[in-house]
Amino acid sequence: MISIPTLRRTLLPALAVVALAAVAASSAIGASQAKKPGPLASLIAQSKKEKGLVIYGNPPSANLQVLLDRFHYYYPWITVTHYDLDDNTVFSKYAS
Repeated sequence: MISIPTLRRTLLPALAVVALAAVAASSAIGASQAKKPGPLASLIAQSKKEKGLVIYGNPPSANLQVLLDRFHYYYPWITVTHYDLDDNTVFSKYAS
C-alpha cells in the first residue's frame, strides 16, 4: 500500500502541471477574444458623434438616478437630459 506522503509527492506535482495548463489555456482563449471588437463597437463609436439623450418618463426618482448614474459610468460622453412628466404627457410624447 502507498503511504500518504508518497502519494502527495506523486500527485501534487501532477496536479500543479494540470492547473498550470488550465490557466494557460484559459488565458490564451481570453487573449484571442480580447482582440475582437464586440458587437456594439460600431454603435459605441457612432454614439460619440451624438449630442445627447433625452428621456421622458415618470419613474421614481431614486430608480431613475441609479439608472442614469450607471449609464453615465459606461457612457460618460453622452449627456442625458430627463423630464419627469405625468402619464398623459409621456404618452403624448410617445405617440407623436
